[in-house]
Amino acid sequence: MRLAASQLVVQKGIDPVTASKLGGWASPKVMMDTYAKADPSHQVIDDIFG
Repeated sequence: MRLAASQLVVQKGIDPVTASKLGGWASPKVMMDTYAKADPSHQVIDDIFG
């Protein structure tokens, strides 16, 4: 559950500091090191650069 929640909030654009506080992680670094994964799609690049 924490994996899905952490990925969802980051994908939705919630900053890691806020997400880690909402999820109860000790720090944003702990959350990102443990749960964050790269997005394998090119959609992120397309969204940023058009």
